[in-house]
This record gives sequence, structure tokens and C-alpha cells, in this order.
Amino acid sequence: MQENPCAVYTQLQLHVNSVLVKLVELSQAIHGAFLNGDESEVSRLDRELEGEIGRKERALGALRQHVKEHECVPSRSRQLE
Repeated sequence: MQENPCAVYTQLQLHVNSVLVKLVELSQAIHGAFLNGDESEVSRLDRELEGEIGRKERALGALRQHVKEHECVPSRSRQLE
């Protein structure tokens, strides 16, 4: 197991982080629309959130696959396996 992640791992990790941040933002936006009673906005944001959940699954899957194949994950991130 490599102690220092490779450039691909770092890139995948950054992508996962950006997708997770987007999920938080969308969740907060849906919550706001819900509190305001804006059902059409809730529906629109919910569809966007569903797509983002798919992106999250693919991003985490790519990161896990890379870790499995290359074993270049720092020890603090071993929980991905």
C-alpha cells in the first residue's frame, strides 16, 4: 500500500468532494423551497438531486475501484474499501 496517493487518486478525491458539496447545496435549496411552499421548485431541484446522486455513486465507485486496483490511498481513507 502506497502512503502517498497518486495524481489520479487525488483527482478522483477532489471530484468526489465537489459532488458531495453539490449534494449539500441542492439539499439546502430543496429545503428552502419546501419551507417556502414552492412545489414546482422542489420538484425541479429534486430531479437535479437525483442526477447528482447518480454522479456521487459513479464518483465514489471510480475512487473505490482505483484504490482496489492501485492501492494508493492514504491510511486515513481506508474506510472507502
